[in-house]
Amino acid sequence: ITPSQFRAIGVLAGSPLPDADSSLVSLLTSPDVRLQITAVDAIGERGTESTAAPLVACWNTPLAAQEYGLRHAIICALGSLKGTA
Repeated sequence: ITPSQFRAIGVLAGSPLPDADSSLVSLLTSPDVRLQITAVDAIGERGTESTAAPLVACWNTPLAAQEYGLRHAIICALGSLKGTA
């Protein structure tokens, strides 16, 4: 993950725009697990309830089955979401 990608995800995490969620969710299918973990952390930081389903979908991928760090990030992010999901 390049520093510019890391910073861009950080900007999205703090953005007040609702499109930031969809941009972060799109990173959950990246072949780079580091991008996925960083996006999951940002999604958790934002706390938007509508991102629960994409996080669960990410959990059910072969990459998540192999990568403990990704599973841990997903659980933490789900715990940070606002609402009942």
